Amino acid sequence: MFDNLGTVWIPALPALVWVLWQAIRVRRPGLRLLAVWSLIMAIGALIQLRMVVYFAPVAAVLAGAACARLTGWKRPVYRRVGRLPWSL
Repeated sequence: MFDNLGTVWIPALPALVWVLWQAIRVRRPGLRLLAVWSLIMAIGALIQLRMVVYFAPVAAVLAGAACARLTGWKRPVYRRVGRLPWSL
C-alpha cells in the first residue's frame, strides 16, 4: 500500500486524525462527510490493496490540507527579513 501512495501518506494520516477531531468538535456536515469517507477508505486500503485507488485522492487532499495548515502556523520569512536594517 505504501509503495502505491508514495510519500503522501506521511502527512495524510496525521491530517486524518485532525479532520476526525474537527468533525466531532465543529459539527459541519461537509467536514463530517470528508472525515467518514477518509476513515472508511483508509481502513479499506489497509484491508485490501485494491482500495488504495479510492484512498489515493483522499490522501492527496488530506496531505494538502496538512501542508496548508503547517505553512499557516509560521510567519513567512520574507516579512522577518524585511525588517532587518541591512535589507533592501
